[in-house]
Amino acid sequence: MPKKIERYRTSRFVEWSPLIALGALGLMGIAVIVAPFFLRQLLKTKVAVLPGETVQLDPIQPRQSPIGAVRIDAIAQLPTNTWSTFEVQVLDSQGNILASAIKQ
Repeated sequence: MPKKIERYRTSRFVEWSPLIALGALGLMGIAVIVAPFFLRQLLKTKVAVLPGETVQLDPIQPRQSPIGAVRIDAIAQLPTNTWSTFEVQVLDSQGNILASAIKQ
């Protein structure tokens, strides 16, 4: 007499951590694809400075970002065999320095 085999399906012994890691990787991939749509240029200016001279540009008020983050890229295009040092400061509404960066 043949025995009847009953099959049961269970997820009790399934390891979920690889799926969570793949999901996180997928979210990061989506963020990389969507990030360029939030990019905006606030200032593009040409400044000519003589040696030993200091120039201060007018303050810029950025709009609030949908994700609440700000990235500041400062690029100096210099002729060959020259160098420059510049500082970027982020100030709060009272004028206190929140962040400061010097690039040479």
